[in-house]
Amino acid sequence: MRLNPKIRGWINYYTRFNKDEAHGVFYYLNGPIRKWIKNTYKIGGKAGLYKKYKSIQAETPLFFYHWKIGIKA
Repeated sequence: MRLNPKIRGWINYYTRFNKDEAHGVFYYLNGPIRKWIKNTYKIGGKAGLYKKYKSIQAETPLFFYHWKIGIKA
């Protein structure tokens, strides 16, 4: 995945200086991921979207680096 080196850099930077801001960065990053899931799987409601999002995280926990280390905001 092409994003993983950037995500590793963000983790190294934000967790070194301000761990509280790191959570906000990864919450923001998961927003476009959820939007992609919504458009790809043609999901209409939030409940179905979050259900699919959680199932993808459970099936492929190594897909994104921040999921791999346990940041699943």
